[in-house]
Amino acid sequence: MLEFIRYALRSTPADHFSITAVVAPTREELSAQKLTIFDEGLLKVHHNLITFDIEKDKVPLEIRCGCLERGVKCLQTSGSEHWVVEWDTGSDLEMNKTGTAKRIGRPTKYEGMCKSDKKVRISPTETICCIGN
Repeated sequence: MLEFIRYALRSTPADHFSITAVVAPTREELSAQKLTIFDEGLLKVHHNLITFDIEKDKVPLEIRCGCLERGVKCLQTSGSEHWVVEWDTGSDLEMNKTGTAKRIGRPTKYEGMCKSDKKVRISPTETICCIGN
């Protein structure tokens, strides 16, 4: 929690947004919860979060949540997230929370509602979508 507070209080570069997003689970993480798809239902129980800075021009106006329409930070807490980040093999998000080993399993895609029905590729291995207002 202290790390989150430090991140929330630090300044964000003028040409960036700071976003906290739910990290898509692996297929094996879904199976362990007896689920087959990653959608809105899983957001209530899956709270593997990451906070990152992203250049503003990578986030189109039509998919920005209210936080990013009014400011530069969307640091929602577990259970009220506005963003999901999907990852592909080779992504840093493929690592476990401590960064010491690869997560077991293949990545999943978010199959729930996205603002403007759009997902945006922000790097060769990561895609985001807005799931909040």
